[in-house]
Amino acid sequence: MSQISQVKTYDDPEKLKLLFLKRAQRKVRHDGTISVNSKLYQVPPVYIGKKVKIRFDQETYDNIYLYENGKCITKAEPVIMADNAHAKRGNPISFAKMTEGGSKNV
Repeated sequence: MSQISQVKTYDDPEKLKLLFLKRAQRKVRHDGTISVNSKLYQVPPVYIGKKVKIRFDQETYDNIYLYENGKCITKAEPVIMADNAHAKRGNPISFAKMTEGGSKNV
């Protein structure tokens, strides 16, 4: 009881929930996604190739939050595979085009 003045209370249970989220680290893939519980989530492209700290409710995996310096930056959005399959990609690499006009094998 001598330290009761140091105990913090929260009126909003949602704020309390955020304190007890599971913490993890993931490396952002070249396509701007991370994997959590075998599902893909899209993060801002500025984090491609970098390790990010994430927090999430390990019972539901509904919301995945990105954290930087202890502060929530953004929420990762689930990748919808049907939409992702039709996304336009930048200049596809073609082996045939690479060999055209290049050096010939001797």
